[in-house]
Amino acid sequence: MNKARWLLWGNAFLGISFVFQVITSVVLFFVAMSKAQEHMVYLVHAYNGFLLVAFSILHIGLHWRTVKIVYFE
Repeated sequence: MNKARWLLWGNAFLGISFVFQVITSVVLFFVAMSKAQEHMVYLVHAYNGFLLVAFSILHIGLHWRTVKIVYFE
C-alpha cells in the first residue's frame, strides 16, 4: 500500500475515532444510565482512546517529513 492510501485510511479512522470520543464523552456526562450501561460506554471510550493515540502516531509518522521542515528547520 502506498503512502497516499495509508493517509486516506489512517485519516479516516482518526476522524471516526475522534467522533466516537466526543460522543462517548457527551453520553457519559449528560445521559443517566444504569451502572452496566455506563460501564460499557466507559469501556468503549477507554479502548477507543488507545485507538485514537495509535492513529495519531500513524498520522504524525506519515507526515514526519513536513513536521521536520516546519518545526525543526
